Amino acid sequence: MDSSLILSNVLNPAVLFFFMGLTAVFLKSGLVIPQLIPKLFSQYLLFAIGLKGGHELHKSGLSCNIVMALIVAVVVTAVVPVYSLLRLLWAWGQEDASLFAVLCASASCTATPAAMRLTVPAANLVSTVQ
Repeated sequence: MDSSLILSNVLNPAVLFFFMGLTAVFLKSGLVIPQLIPKLFSQYLLFAIGLKGGHELHKSGLSCNIVMALIVAVVVTAVVPVYSLLRLLWAWGQEDASLFAVLCASASCTATPAAMRLTVPAANLVSTVQ
């Protein structure tokens, strides 16, 4: 495996924040984060993910496959929380259903680009081998 790929993945801001939190828990540091800092962290991470995704999209260019993947991602990102909210409103209260819908939306927003990033190189590898 290429060492530069491992290094770029380890130096990803999301991974670095994960290891920082994991280290703080294992050391039982009693780390206290002020109320404003989690908002700053989440905005920074969203900004970093958006910049990295935009940069990769600029490098690869817009092909038909990428446009279709973006359309599917936008549709799924819109449909999953709405469906979850409507479905759960009947079973749960309004507050619980809303929170679950937001959770599903955030999970699909982060999982779709990550899955695409992992599967696209494998698809290119298969097409070059044949």
